[in-house]
Amino acid sequence: MPGLLRLALALIFATAALGGAPPPAVACSVRPFTPEERLAWQADLWRQSETVYLARIDRLRSFRDAQGRPGRRGVLVPIAVLKGGGPIPWVSLSATSETSCGIMISALSGEQGDRFLVYSADRGARVTSRVRTLALEDVVDPHARRALRGVRR
Repeated sequence: MPGLLRLALALIFATAALGGAPPPAVACSVRPFTPEERLAWQADLWRQSETVYLARIDRLRSFRDAQGRPGRRGVLVPIAVLKGGGPIPWVSLSATSETSCGIMISALSGEQGDRFLVYSADRGARVTSRVRTLALEDVVDPHARRALRGVRR
């Protein structure tokens, strides 16, 4: 046992001496979109989504997961279908902060009553985890803007 203890201590000291300390925390390093990239990304999102609809945040709360990581949960209530068809169910979203940029679902960064576009890879009442949300003030895609003009908010 003393031999194993010595070996373990030697490895710990060697790792520390060779710069094996954990890296320092890094601030969010995602480069913001250029206006052209934002427009292209949103146009692709519209094109690739089976269903796009306007929704309102009905419930929103913070929580900690089993590992103690902070997270947010929210329920989005559909207001109007902009693309696709069929009845749209309430959508429950949940995320924990895994990156230095925080939670990457924009609707979970909003407040109760805020409205968002919901882009879903599914059609109608079947909604899986393949959902994106976008705050209305961030919408630049002409298809989405045109569709929003016809909706009473």
